[in-house]
Amino acid sequence: MSADKFVIGCEEWCSLTALGLKAIKVKVDSGAKTSALHAFNILAYTEDNKEYVKFEVHPIQGNRKIVKSCVAPLIDRRIVRSSSGSLEQRYVILTQIQLGFNFWDIEIHLNQ
Repeated sequence: MSADKFVIGCEEWCSLTALGLKAIKVKVDSGAKTSALHAFNILAYTEDNKEYVKFEVHPIQGNRKIVKSCVAPLIDRRIVRSSSGSLEQRYVILTQIQLGFNFWDIEIHLNQ
């Protein structure tokens, strides 16, 4: 294995610090082009001629009592095929993910 690669599991704890999510469990899909984030109360808006999206997430799996509010620049709206096979339009944001000491910029579509 080369020095820039490392082994990760199918589920890992990561940080999305730009969204204020210091610890969130993620499912790893090495073949996916974008990542999905389960969100609710999703609202796109414009401020100073820039598009943003605000949304809420439950950062701890299985715990609906803890809610984190997030805001991010909106980079796109895309048609995505849901797990049930239907086509849905979803908002896409760009943010940084941290896994251990490694950082990557990733695109995330918000899945309601």
